[in-house]
Amino acid sequence: MHLSGPGIFGPPQDRDAALAVLREAVAAGVNHIDTSDYYGPHITNQLIREALHPYPDDLVIVTKIGARRGNDGSVLAASSPDELIQAVHHICAIWTSRSSTWSTFATCSTTLTVRAH
Repeated sequence: MHLSGPGIFGPPQDRDAALAVLREAVAAGVNHIDTSDYYGPHITNQLIREALHPYPDDLVIVTKIGARRGNDGSVLAASSPDELIQAVHHICAIWTSRSSTWSTFATCSTTLTVRAH
């Protein structure tokens, strides 16, 4: 089961089931969740926060930036320095009540350096 709707766009068909899957996964010992703000968009991060906050100390939540969703569900590049910095700030706003480890990461991430390849 994925936490967003069909095509990884929009809300899940069964919101309560998605929340239950997250809670059961953590209760069963899952301590690493990989997410991204463009899944949904924003849907999965909101579900994770709703289902799991306050977060267990051993839970590691990782995310990706550099893309965004179009109105039609397409995945579009969002990799300019301003877009990357905006994505970090948005993620920090969602996860601000994370543990001190997250707070340290969030503080450091605001000084993001972007290099072109």
